[in-house]
Amino acid sequence: MSKPVPKFPTSGIYPWVKQYIQSLPTLHGKVALDIPCGDGRATAVLRESGADVLAYDLFPESFLLDGQAQFADLAERLPLPDDSIDIVVCQEGIEHLPNQLLALQEFHRVLKPGGTLVYAVCSLEQEEGEDRAADVELTLAPITAGELPEGLSPTGEGWLRTDPGMLAEAGGLDGFFVARLRAPSS
Repeated sequence: MSKPVPKFPTSGIYPWVKQYIQSLPTLHGKVALDIPCGDGRATAVLRESGADVLAYDLFPESFLLDGQAQFADLAERLPLPDDSIDIVVCQEGIEHLPNQLLALQEFHRVLKPGGTLVYAVCSLEQEEGEDRAADVELTLAPITAGELPEGLSPTGEGWLRTDPGMLAEAGGLDGFFVARLRAPSS
């Protein structure tokens, strides 16, 4: 018997990540990496969108969905082959690492040519957001105002930067940095 999909919280950056994944044209036949997958909230949306999802976490026992998450440490080489992933979703993971660039380089290594990385860090620090995104050899795919919930706007560069207190009427946000980056097409 399969587990029912839990009702995940609707606060923080998750609603935007969910909205973004749901806006993609199709993920059928695509391989998605959700790391760190946590309780499985992004995995659930990726699955609903038709992706074959690889869920990895430092604490895979926290995963609440059918199937198992696998162990992976973002501070080490990922247990995946080069050029094997179409989309990587990384929410609230790399800001805890002493070498954040290594994780971003690993995402680049596993992304297929033209693949997409969406990563969000819960940090107000430019060196954990904008600076890290600029350090990796991926191309910015700007976030547009039309992709965002009402009340949020992308920066002029195409990032999303939120501050505590934004969208207070909807439960508020922490300070987040969100980037969407693409691997070169070959």
